[in-house]
Amino acid sequence: MMQSIEILLILAGALLLVLSVYLERKHRAETTPPPPKQAAFGLTADNALKLQASLTELLRELQTLGQDVAVDLEGKLGELKELLHLADKKLEELSEAEDKCAPRQSEQPQKDKQTPLAMKPGPELQITVEDDYPPQPTNRYREIYRMADEGLSIDEIARRAQLGKGEIQLILSLRKKD
Repeated sequence: MMQSIEILLILAGALLLVLSVYLERKHRAETTPPPPKQAAFGLTADNALKLQASLTELLRELQTLGQDVAVDLEGKLGELKELLHLADKKLEELSEAEDKCAPRQSEQPQKDKQTPLAMKPGPELQITVEDDYPPQPTNRYREIYRMADEGLSIDEIARRAQLGKGEIQLILSLRKKD
């Protein structure tokens, strides 16, 4: 009989042990908070809220920056319009000045076909200059200017251009007046 009491006590102890483990697990399940919910992209709810706040702040900053850029661009556009208006006025003034300086067809003197200067007789020798004075640089003049810029002497330029030294000096002196 002793053995049966010992077996009963062992079984009762094992039963109590199993029951205590079961109750402990049940108690832990009731008292521990549930694990945080997983948001999109594996973020916790707290991290998702922080990310949302950061993105909202970033959007505000971008909106402010966009407004600042728009104001700056509007200012620059206004300045550009003013400059274009001023340039248009200057072009009109230049056109008017050119019209005043350019002789009319009826006022143009007869040109002497052989020389650039036409002499008129009178008590004193009068020299009139053709309408296209100062002479517009021709390709030949540009070539002479280029050679002078390269540092060639007047003698060398005259030899290459097959012109006289005096004519080369005159052409180069006209350039200095421009």
